[in-house]
Amino acid sequence: MSSYGTLYKQDAVNVINESTIDDCAVLNMPDLPNTPTLPELQEMDPEAALKRIHSSLLMHAAYAYFVEHQYLTSSSTCSEASANRERSLAREAVILARKQKHMACMTQMTIEELGYTSNDIDEILNEKFTNLQLCSRRALRDCQIMLSIVRLFDVIANYSKSILEPAPVPMI
Repeated sequence: MSSYGTLYKQDAVNVINESTIDDCAVLNMPDLPNTPTLPELQEMDPEAALKRIHSSLLMHAAYAYFVEHQYLTSSSTCSEASANRERSLAREAVILARKQKHMACMTQMTIEELGYTSNDIDEILNEKFTNLQLCSRRALRDCQIMLSIVRLFDVIANYSKSILEPAPVPMI
């Protein structure tokens, strides 16, 4: 999962650089709900950490799909340049959502192989998405989603590395 996390993170960074508002990469936006941090995952037992990763991947994928849905169903309040950016972002968001679903499937298979109980996805099904009419508000929300996806992939890659690499043994 580490290599997928690193690769997909770079894909998401490219989307931010090419298809979001100009300052997106430097904005300090909050993460989406249920986004774990590396220390949180490291403090959990493996079952809880895998379940948290799984549910967060599904939540982020749902938000990415919503970016496309919003583009397809909202009347345009954007300038032509912004509309072109939104179209490109909608296309790229679906690709990122599929990558997140791929990682979620890999995580679910790991959960099952280890004999852990399945994840409860009610939280994801009950998530409320806000239909934003103003182009500028959609642009900020979409930026937040993409930044959160980047951070999630980064956390997954680093968590995977941390559990695969043995802790250093103290010299006596």
